[in-house]
Amino acid sequence: CFMNSVVQCLNVSLPFSDELMGLLVQGLDGVPRSLCTVFRGIRGGDGGPASKGAFSPKPLREDLVSKFPWYSGKEQHDAHELLRTLLGHISDETTKAERKQAKEAGGTPNGSSPSSCGECVSRSFKGHICAATLCWGCSKVSLRLDPFFDISLDLPTLAGQAVGALGVTSTMREASSESKGAEGSKRKPAGQSKPPPKPPSGEDADESGGERGGSSLSPKAE
Repeated sequence: CFMNSVVQCLNVSLPFSDELMGLLVQGLDGVPRSLCTVFRGIRGGDGGPASKGAFSPKPLREDLVSKFPWYSGKEQHDAHELLRTLLGHISDETTKAERKQAKEAGGTPNGSSPSSCGECVSRSFKGHICAATLCWGCSKVSLRLDPFFDISLDLPTLAGQAVGALGVTSTMREASSESKGAEGSKRKPAGQSKPPPKPPSGEDADESGGERGGSSLSPKAE
């Protein structure tokens, strides 16, 4: 499920997924090509949901395991870690056209300039964090830009509510409790075919010989 969540998010991350699929004409291998195949399958091509109702990302998993063996087996992994692994690996890949051009030039692809895959990832995910350092002695401020492809953010509070574990607020807990209560009220207790009888009311008690309104006084004998 960790791989499914990452792939589904990348598929709807436009224009990244469209640009990566556009590089197929230049020749993609390995993980980038398999990822594009999954994108096409999810969107209805290559036997995707439009034809069979499901699409297996098995080729992507096989290519991923061949590069990163720790993803073998059926253990659960962190989705954020997989996202960073995929983006980093795609950024380092080159197309067949780029490798052919470098070979004709008598060398290898220049690592100093980003490849087409690297530019595709950078345009959609790359950002910079500005770190400012103030010198108390001379009051000089130095700035440093640090690139990032992912950033962790705290979930905001709602109307001053404190956010608990996993970002769950009191409003979320109340909504969950109400939902469970409504679901439970629809279920009949086991072994009960009809509701229990109601206790007799005052009028019913009078008709059955009971006394209403406390004890009564008997007529005074003369």
